[in-house]
Amino acid sequence: MRFIAIILVVFLAGCSKYATPKKVEKRLTQGTWRIVEAFSDGQNITASFNGVKFIFSENKSVSMTSSSFSTSGSWSLGVDKNPTLFYLSLAVTPETEFLADDWLIYEISKTECFMKRNNPLLDTDRVLFRKIE
Repeated sequence: MRFIAIILVVFLAGCSKYATPKKVEKRLTQGTWRIVEAFSDGQNITASFNGVKFIFSENKSVSMTSSSFSTSGSWSLGVDKNPTLFYLSLAVTPETEFLADDWLIYEISKTECFMKRNNPLLDTDRVLFRKIE
C-alpha cells in the first residue's frame, strides 16, 4: 500500500498548475490578458485596471493599453521554479506603479496567471490575470 500511495502523490504533483519559467514564457506570450483581481495592502484595487489589456511578447516586451493610456516596457523571468520570479519593468505612472515590480508566479494555466509581490512585507499584494483572446 505504501508504494501505491507514493506513486499517487507523485502523479498528483505532476498535474498541478505550478509555474516553471518555460511554462510561464510559453503561456504568457499567447494572447491578450487582463487583470480580473488585484489587491494592494489587502485592499481590492481591481477597478483600477478595468479595460486595461496586456500583451506579453516573446521578445520580452510588454504593452499595457486602455482607452485612456498606453505604455510599454519589458519583462523577464528568473531561473527558479515553484514559484517563478517575474520581473516587470514599466515606466512608473499612476496606472503602472502597482505592477512595475518583481512578482512570484505561483500558478499559471492556459487562461489564468496568479502572482504575488516578491516582498515578504507586501505579501498581501497579489494579481490574477485572465486571458481574453
